[in-house]
Amino acid sequence: MNTIGVDINGKQRLPNALGHDVFLFQMVPENNNLKLIQMGSEGSLYLSCNITGRSDPYNGLGCAYKVLTDANYFKKLR
Repeated sequence: MNTIGVDINGKQRLPNALGHDVFLFQMVPENNNLKLIQMGSEGSLYLSCNITGRSDPYNGLGCAYKVLTDANYFKKLR
């Protein structure tokens, strides 16, 4: 799986956490090319966006789609 991670406020600024300021994108095959999709969107490896369960090893993996489609996403973070 080809993924790209983006830290929206830079590596030097905290929290450097998936689903908070680090979001993943996935490259998927489409018509003999690769298409970049948000993790959490249909067709991506991780569909759920869990940002509250600290013991979940997949916390934040599927949140890129959610952050781009939910205007109140950052207000819901703890």
